[in-house]
Amino acid sequence: CTWLDTNSNLVKRRNAANTSWYSIGTINADGKIMLFNTHGHSGVKNITANTTLTEDDCNNLIVVDSASAVTLTMPTATDYMAFKIYNKGAGTVSLTNGTFYDTTGSSTNLSLSQYQSVDLHSDGTNFYVI
Repeated sequence: CTWLDTNSNLVKRRNAANTSWYSIGTINADGKIMLFNTHGHSGVKNITANTTLTEDDCNNLIVVDSASAVTLTMPTATDYMAFKIYNKGAGTVSLTNGTFYDTTGSSTNLSLSQYQSVDLHSDGTNFYVI
């Protein structure tokens, strides 16, 4: 379910559990809808330890900054989701709880070394490396 919230000028969608709304875009002054994507994140989330991401983290730039290894547990891909993840720290970042398909269509495990990043998009079932 999608809702155009004209009070806050946000495009919102219900979460998978149907318990709350999350923003997927904005409505500009001309009434044009701009959906968040890998070029228009809604914010930045800084992470320094193992973390489970949620639907509320969609469309944010996830910056991991740790000298030690960090595991990011992805939410179940139950709807369209997009994540941009950047490893600023020296520790390796491993992504779990998902099937990740690379640009060749092959299923892969994902880990990021320092200064590496990845754009992930889901189709409601799997995550795709863009």
